[in-house]
Formats: sequence, C-alpha cells, structure tokens
Amino acid sequence: MANNIEDWLPESGKPNLKILIIMFFVVNILSATQDIVVDGWALTMLKKKNVGYASTCNSVGVPFGMFLGSVCFTLLVSEQFNVTHFRAAPGAGGLISMKSYLYIYGFAILVITSIVGIFKKEKDSSLEDGCININVFQNYKLLWDILKLPRIRVLAIALMTTRIGFTATDSVSNLKLIDAGVSKDNIMIVTSALYIIKLIMPIFVSKFVTGPKPMSYFLKVTPFRLLWCTTYVILVYFTPSLIRKDGLVAVPTYYYFIMASVLITNDMLNFFMLLTLFAFFCRLSDPRFGGTYMTLFNTFFYLGFLLSNTVVLKLVDFSTFRKCSTNDQNSCSTPDLKNLCSANGGSCVISMDGYYIVVFISLIIGFIWYFVFRNIIKKYQSLSISHWMINIKRPVAQTATESCLMPA
Repeated sequence: MANNIEDWLPESGKPNLKILIIMFFVVNILSATQDIVVDGWALTMLKKKNVGYASTCNSVGVPFGMFLGSVCFTLLVSEQFNVTHFRAAPGAGGLISMKSYLYIYGFAILVITSIVGIFKKEKDSSLEDGCININVFQNYKLLWDILKLPRIRVLAIALMTTRIGFTATDSVSNLKLIDAGVSKDNIMIVTSALYIIKLIMPIFVSKFVTGPKPMSYFLKVTPFRLLWCTTYVILVYFTPSLIRKDGLVAVPTYYYFIMASVLITNDMLNFFMLLTLFAFFCRLSDPRFGGTYMTLFNTFFYLGFLLSNTVVLKLVDFSTFRKCSTNDQNSCSTPDLKNLCSANGGSCVISMDGYYIVVFISLIIGFIWYFVFRNIIKKYQSLSISHWMINIKRPVAQTATESCLMPA
C-alpha cells in the first residue's frame, strides 16, 4: 500500500476507489481477526476477579493506536499544519509523506507482532484429554446457539440502539464546525489532547468499571451525556458569529478554549461509558468461548453505531433546505439549479438546517432508550454468568481463546 498509495490516492485528481476498497477490506479482515483473538486472550489471561480490567487494557491500547493512525497521521501529512506551526515554505508538503508514514508503521506492526508471536508462550489446551478444536462451521453453529438465548436477543437490540441519542452530535458536529470556518488541523490538535486524556483516564476510573455492576455507572452517565449534546448544538449555532468578522474568518483564542472544553467533556463522558460497556461484555462472556462472545457483543454495538451514523447523515441531508440568495424560488435542490444560481451571481444558502432537527429527534430517542432499557440492563448485570452460558454435550477447546471446555 505504501509503495502505491500516492498513485491510488493522489493530492489532486481522482482516487482509485476500487483498489482502495479492496486493500482496506483485506487490512480490516486481518485487523479484525487479531482483535477477536486479543479479546479472547484477555479473558483467559486475566484471573476471574480481574476480568473487568480487560476493558481497561482495550480502552488504553485502542485509543493510542487510533491516535497514531488518525490524528498524528492527519497532522504530520498536512501541509497547512507544517506551514502554520513549523514555518515551512508553502508547497513544502507535510512533515512526512503518506508513503513514508505507511512504510514506518507497516514495519512497526511486523516487528511488534513478531515479538509477541516469538516470546509469548501459551498453554496448548489441544493436548489435554477430551478436547478437540472447533472448525469454522462449528464456531458459527456455536454463534447461532448463543443468539438463540432470549437474553442475548434483547441485549442485541439494546446495544444496536444505545448510540442513537448521541450519533447526530458525534458524527455531524465537527463537520458543521469545519463548514463554519474552523480549521480541520486545529480540530485535530484539540482531538490529540483528547487521546492523551483517554490514555490517562482509565487509571482513575478503573475502580468503577472493574466492579460487579459497571453498567450502573453507564446508566447514571447516560442522561448527563444526552443533555451535554445540547452544548455541542449551542457551540455549532454560535460558531459563525464568534469566528467571523466582516465576512472573514478570524478565530479568537478564547473560542478554542470553549471548543476544547465542549469536545473534551463530551469525549470523557463517551469514553467512560465505553469503559463500563466493555467491562460489562467481559463479565457476560462465557470464558470457554471468550472470543466468540466478545466478538458478538462488539459486533452488535458497532453495527448499531454504523447504521445509526449512516441514517443520521442521510437525514441531515434530507431535512436541510437551501435557496438561492438572489432568487427565493430557486431551491438549489439539483446541480442545474445550483449552477443557475451561480450564473445569476448568487449562492445557495441554508434556509433550514437539518442538523438541529436530527439532533432534537436523536435526543428524544436517546431518552426513550434510557427509560425502556434501564431496568432491563440493571437486571442483566445482576445475573450470574451461568445465565449467559450455553449447554453443550461434549468438551471442546476453542483455538482462538486457548481454553478447554469442561462438561456443562
């Protein structure tokens, strides 16, 4: 990818979407496979009383990797960031090229994975009496048996809808700030501070998420985070008037402090909720099939996020109405109407912003979710792990978690 990325994704010109989709698909399959293994590994590596710390390990490691792969990457390859903060000459490019960045971290991944593979020794449970390995077909059959549990189906609905209340502000707000004139690089700088907080925060909140009832804290924080979404909306609404002067963008220093406080508070609440949720997953997972359970719960959660994110973006676009500044009858709803507006010396301006409508609807759904599932989740976290285990007829060992099943 590094060798060809500049041809597939040029600075100017049309990207090669077909090959990029294929490459990202392959990389994500490999990454997801490692993710499944590590989830199961954490459940079998840690003592039963410490299994809640698996979410802390996950929530520290993943943000660190995301920080290197997204925020650092965006800033280091940005020419504007290089010119603004390192006084480089225009046209000099970023501090590092996309090609070099991919080479460096591709090599780093190979080295780190090799070190783990060579020096980390695990017990080979396949050598134990009465144990056999599960093949792919058997593993999917196991997954189907898990899905047939009534509590799993109810939990799946809860997980797939839990982020609806926050999706509009999380997915669209930063785009609205950029549209208003806030620099993408400056938002990334604020985001980098958020990742530093994410690396430190688990140290202080681990005692809450590793307890027997982590979802109690999730439910306590949920209404506060829903209400905090309104501050995001207020920030978006007043941003144009705060950063524009005489039609020109001039972002005052105090605005960055306001923006940072809103973003950091929102991310801290979000991160704390994720920590408690992943700790909940660990406590529900049958350690005999740790990787399968964790993968299933994470799939429900992230599938709900992706679906709600897609729907929200579509709804914002659908409920946003524009009109030409020189002709109120021109709705600017098609490319031809937009070109006609430009030809007459006008510009398409927003007459009704769908962002505020969708945020309001999302918040209502979020509070409905809270009152519907609050008591259900409280009940589920009070159940012992035996209520989440499936009955089997013979002992089996699952290679992904290196564990051996005893007769149920």
